[in-house]
Amino acid sequence: MSNIRNSTENCTLSQHRISLIDTTSDCLTSRGGLVHFGRHLEDIALLAHLERLFGSIRKNGEGLSVQALSAQIFCFMVDSTSRHLTYFDELRQDAGYAALIETTPRRLPLLTR
Repeated sequence: MSNIRNSTENCTLSQHRISLIDTTSDCLTSRGGLVHFGRHLEDIALLAHLERLFGSIRKNGEGLSVQALSAQIFCFMVDSTSRHLTYFDELRQDAGYAALIETTPRRLPLLTR
């Protein structure tokens, strides 16, 4: 999500924020509702609350924040394309999915190495 992006990334909010909904001839995905769901998570401050509760369990600042990972887990559960956690690795290769949840592919979790 836009406000949970790592502060070291050199990108502006306008690069990842959807600003217009219009008709298109492009092939659309059935995941379009994830944008609104992700914004709802931000609006109700659930992600910030999870960060307050669980943010202190991180041993260092590397990797994803609790907010970023929580948002992606919630979107994964709502999407329900796959119920396998290894599907996160496939999603990391999908730039369209990353744009849909307003992040970059590099900020998606990688479970296997």
